[in-house]
Amino acid sequence: MAYSLEECGGDVEHWFHSNLDRFEGVVGELTESGDLKTLKAELNEFEQILQEAARQSIEHSRGWRAAAEAAKWTGASPAKRLAYLARRYELRLKEHQESSFPGLECRLHPHFQLAECLHEMAQLHEADGDLKMAADLYQRALQHMEDALNICDADFNREDRSVPRRPQWRASLERVKKLMGQ
Repeated sequence: MAYSLEECGGDVEHWFHSNLDRFEGVVGELTESGDLKTLKAELNEFEQILQEAARQSIEHSRGWRAAAEAAKWTGASPAKRLAYLARRYELRLKEHQESSFPGLECRLHPHFQLAECLHEMAQLHEADGDLKMAADLYQRALQHMEDALNICDADFNREDRSVPRRPQWRASLERVKKLMGQ
């Protein structure tokens, strides 16, 4: 059961973040236990919280990431998952652009998160038969990976350009291009 605004002293931002923290925990517990019926009900409730928070201009990419993860487990429609992922991507990109943290991890991590989001979106488009969009999203995901690797190179001046998922993602892009006859 979500926290009410009254339980959070009327502070909408506190209410949103309290419910986000709670929902992330619930997603983990319910996916582990396999209680997908309860997870679906929790997702429906959390979606209302996301929408109310958006109306109040209080959003965070973590909320949409959690919703997308829950939607994957509950078998939500690809369109719904894509909507969650697209909003997550948009917010995470904005958060990254507005960040003033200079540390390496703070500069790298967003690129990996953005790449993962685009990759998942590409997989959904590919499954739906929209190969052109899938190829574009795979390419954009790879570009985020390249951006992260360039940051590593600049900071460490090293040749190690190995990223565990990069070969898999490049293979996805090549598979889609082949299906498209390119």
